[in-house]
Amino acid sequence: PDGTWNLRDIDGKEGLSDADRTFIGNGLPKFKAGLQNTFTYKNFDFSFFLRGMFDYDVLNEGAIYFGTTVNIDQSGTNVYKDALKNKVTEQPLFSSYYLEKGNFLKIDNVTLGYTFDFKNNKYVRNLRIYGNVTNHKGFIRRSQGKTVDKNKSHPRRIYADGYAYQVGQHFYSVCDKANLIVSVAFSFFSSTTLAYT
Repeated sequence: PDGTWNLRDIDGKEGLSDADRTFIGNGLPKFKAGLQNTFTYKNFDFSFFLRGMFDYDVLNEGAIYFGTTVNIDQSGTNVYKDALKNKVTEQPLFSSYYLEKGNFLKIDNVTLGYTFDFKNNKYVRNLRIYGNVTNHKGFIRRSQGKTVDKNKSHPRRIYADGYAYQVGQHFYSVCDKANLIVSVAFSFFSSTTLAYT
């Protein structure tokens, strides 16, 4: 209630020291899953690829650095909107307070197409028009409205031998991408593809 940290005293001695450190999570997913399928109906085709990772933890470093207003006056750093509601008054610490479940399931790839056949044309065999969307949507979301995979980052060692993925301070965004592609198969060439993004 007073905005100060209430941390577990592991070694039983007064004050915090290295002896009070412990494993707080596992950054390696225990389960990985993927599902890819293709459906066809007459001249239509539809395919998708789902991917997910489950039962692991993420250290939300973004919330550590930008989730409070403790240093906003000194550093002038931008903070998350939720930081204005955070009542922490002490310096942020790497602790289980910032540990989150990393589970996510997302659509990596979706394709919908239609093929026009030209059976009586001696120059063009067929023409296929299809749309493709990559990195489309995540179904299981973390705090700050992001899936873990949306902001990839380098692995960070929490303590002596424990790994977790840091998310928020050092990351690159993976943008959604949509393509409209026209593919033409000629009788005297193997194929020609025109792509519009």
